[in-house]
Amino acid sequence: TSSASVTPTATHHPVGEVTVSIDCPETVKITGGSRYFHVFVNITDVTDFDAAQYDISYDPKVIKVQDVLAGEIGDTLIPIEEWGYVPANTQGTLRIVNSVPKSPGVSGEGYLADIYFRVFGDPGESTDISFVEGFGEPEGYLMIGDNTGFEITSDWTDGSVTIE
Repeated sequence: TSSASVTPTATHHPVGEVTVSIDCPETVKITGGSRYFHVFVNITDVTDFDAAQYDISYDPKVIKVQDVLAGEIGDTLIPIEEWGYVPANTQGTLRIVNSVPKSPGVSGEGYLADIYFRVFGDPGESTDISFVEGFGEPEGYLMIGDNTGFEITSDWTDGSVTIE
């Protein structure tokens, strides 16, 4: 019998855990005439970020997406490669894909997207703005990837908004 010990080696690049969260106002006042507000998809403590894909659901009777703008981690622009509705042309579930081309990996914290919403609901109505897990093909469009092609373990935190 051999008395030598074997040291296991990692089969993939080790990744740190990050938090991806919906940062939205708790309430949106429409009495002053403005019916628009912004929601940020924040990310904290990411290392070597390269790409992301995620679905976000909301009640389209209460709010509707008007535009999705690029994010920023530190001083690095995080482009929106594409965004659209699932199913196509139907508000209620938004799919966003970020990609940082030719990047050595972006580290730090910031936001992946700035989502511009318009209020269609009445005062007193509310909606969750939630990440969708287990939706689409393949299942689960909640993914953050690093610059070596491996997934970064992430906690996903939802938000909600009430119309005043």
